[in-house]
Amino acid sequence: MALKIGELFATLEIDDKDFSKGLQSAQNQTKVLSSAIAASEKTVSRYQLELSKAQSSLRSAEQAQAQLNQRLETAPRGQQALDVGGDCSRRSAG
Repeated sequence: MALKIGELFATLEIDDKDFSKGLQSAQNQTKVLSSAIAASEKTVSRYQLELSKAQSSLRSAEQAQAQLNQRLETAPRGQQALDVGGDCSRRSAG
């Protein structure tokens, strides 16, 4: 009987060591995963910041383009006004 109890104790001890090793390994892998997630979060934050800057630049460019389009639309009317004004000046000079 004593031999069987000793064998059982030895078996449990071996199982406990394997369990402890497995638990330690899982803990280490969790730390690695946690570090990887933290690094990924920082990368995503940097991308979000850069994307926000790009969106702001795009809005500014769109506004500038709208202003240029408006100037292009009004340019022919301004040219007409200059042409009409020039014709009047030529008539009064002539």
